[in-house]
Amino acid sequence: MSWQKSARVGLAIAGLGIAAAIVYYSRKGPAPPAPPPSIATLDPKVASVGASGSQTISKDGQQDQLITYETRQEYTDGRVRLTKAVVAGLREDKSKITADVLEMTFAEAGVMPKQLTFTGHVSLEEQGGLRVQTETASYDDATGVVTIPGPLTFQRGRTSGEGVGATYDRNKGIVVIQDQSKARVGPDAKGTGSADASSKRMIMERGLHSLRLEEGARIVSQSQTLTGTNAAMLFTDDDTALKFLELRGTARVDPTPGSPANQPAMSADEISMGFHPDGQTLQHATLTGKAELTLRDASMSRSIKASRIDLSTGTDGRTLVELNAADRVIVTLPASATAPARTITAQTLKAAGDEKKGLTSARFEGNPQFEETGAKTAAGAGRAGSATATGTRTGNSSVLILTLGGQLEAIEKADFDQNVVFKNGRLTAKSDRATYLEAKGVLELRPNDKGPRRRSSVDSGEFYVEGSIVNLFLDTENLNATGDVKTTLTRKAAPDQKPAQGSLFSGTEPINGTAEHLEYSKDTGKATYTGAPKTRAVLQQGSTRILANELVFEEATNRLQGRGDVDSRIPMTVTEDQGRSKVKDQQVRADTMSYDDAARRAEYHGKPVILTNADGVTEGLTMTFDLAEDGKTLKRLRAVGDVFASRIDGHEFSGVELEYRMEDDVYVLTGRSGTPAQVKQPPRDPKAPEKLCDFTIAQRLEFSSRTGSIQSFGPSVSTNPHPCTDSLRKPR
Repeated sequence: MSWQKSARVGLAIAGLGIAAAIVYYSRKGPAPPAPPPSIATLDPKVASVGASGSQTISKDGQQDQLITYETRQEYTDGRVRLTKAVVAGLREDKSKITADVLEMTFAEAGVMPKQLTFTGHVSLEEQGGLRVQTETASYDDATGVVTIPGPLTFQRGRTSGEGVGATYDRNKGIVVIQDQSKARVGPDAKGTGSADASSKRMIMERGLHSLRLEEGARIVSQSQTLTGTNAAMLFTDDDTALKFLELRGTARVDPTPGSPANQPAMSADEISMGFHPDGQTLQHATLTGKAELTLRDASMSRSIKASRIDLSTGTDGRTLVELNAADRVIVTLPASATAPARTITAQTLKAAGDEKKGLTSARFEGNPQFEETGAKTAAGAGRAGSATATGTRTGNSSVLILTLGGQLEAIEKADFDQNVVFKNGRLTAKSDRATYLEAKGVLELRPNDKGPRRRSSVDSGEFYVEGSIVNLFLDTENLNATGDVKTTLTRKAAPDQKPAQGSLFSGTEPINGTAEHLEYSKDTGKATYTGAPKTRAVLQQGSTRILANELVFEEATNRLQGRGDVDSRIPMTVTEDQGRSKVKDQQVRADTMSYDDAARRAEYHGKPVILTNADGVTEGLTMTFDLAEDGKTLKRLRAVGDVFASRIDGHEFSGVELEYRMEDDVYVLTGRSGTPAQVKQPPRDPKAPEKLCDFTIAQRLEFSSRTGSIQSFGPSVSTNPHPCTDSLRKPR
């Protein structure tokens, strides 16, 4: 007989005895005392009640979980109710769940029930150190998932938080908080490193020491606010420090107000961040998709945009030691007290440095374009009153390499490599390579060390210079050039002005120059051309051509000076014997030359100065040409010192001074004591076997080219025949 049946019989007998006693005493005596309290009735569905104990549950033939409890009730429908229950994993999953009440139904004795329901002070302790607390939870053995339907809190290491609804997959070791998720990373031992995180869902995975935030991730630390659609945080093995953080979907990292200077701001489709061992100082970051990095300090904000950006910092988390960017790179650097605003675009950027100095170099590739705004540029060209103004400078090349002084905006030197085109206001400079020294305002243009080579050039639209090496001073537009220098000056008269006039260079026809070296000052328009040891400098406009070892031309005043082995060819309008005007080239060789356009005068010095033209040759130690106002017509020629002249008609002249007057086509020859004026006339009889020529000597002689007559002046005048082979030219 079972104990349940015996209990029912016993109760029945006891009930009959009590009834008989009541009848007996009611008949014989006074009223009986009050009955004792009634015995509490049991839930008819309760099959048994037990004390504390434990039970091992098997799964797949192996012990899987151990359940301990304080009380146990079994129901007729197969349910089991345990109080103060603890369910602990016995295999790989060492997680533990405790609750005030655990209810479950065994389909087979000793075999894990399909469903477990926990109520009252439910606590889930995952073997990775995570603890989740709630009021109700259920476990489905078929899926191995614990489900929490209501509010909960959790704790793991320095991280604690709360949420609504969660699941725990004991097979995968994954906890998912479903809604209203919040977490807080507490401060470290030094009181720093705390952060608050929130999102719709949070996910924690056993063994990975990670925390994932999904849908509206937001993390607020002491120095930064991080946001994104999703986020993932990876902690150290002891969960005391953050190692890695990833933001996905409209990711942003913004410095919080009051954070240290140079704290980077970042935005991208995705941002990955690695941290130094302290768990809070940034060590490395990768920005992918619409990436933008902004570096701020008290005075300025610098930004880098690209499809991808990688950066590494020193131990302070702010000093950049490496910066790489790829695909549509845009670097924006604002103006400072010492430098103009700059923008650099390229396909790639690679910058490097060290923790002590910061960034020391940056390399841009993929058609880099460099632009400065607010840079000083010269205004005017070789004219009085020219001044500096602000404008834009741009530089293009195949590669751009910057030498930096710690920050991207601290550009000490910019090296442009291959196919360089640099523009400064109205100037355009081209070369194989160029170096821009911003502090000095200098652009150095030079060719490749090896072929193929491209000549360096600068073009203002009016003045073009090319050479092997050109140094351009951008603030003033002054320059110097070396190595087979060639220049072209093109004067452009204003619509209401006539072209510039001058005996040497006039009108709008280009003035071309060649030299080994050139120095040019834009303010004065002064250009100094220096030749090579075996090649003289040259200036030429049309048929006007000047050669010398050194030529100095002032564009504003039209002045010209030549020094050393001067050879000039200048077309001038002169009068022929018949009184008709004709343009003839005047070729002069001398040691020095100067031309004063205001005075319309060209002066030569030499030992001797030699003039050669279609009429003959004239020599002297000094020779001066006075020109008419039109700048092309010869008014007067004056030669001084050991003068000698010969005409193609046979006339020769010698003396101390010779003056030619164009208005009457007269030569005036002057002598002095010991050096009389002399004229040798053509042969008396050109057909005579021994030709004789008349030699006239006087203090002053005048010869009319039109009439062929000679007038003599002075106390001692003589005319004597001499062999025509005799010449008045003295040996030099």
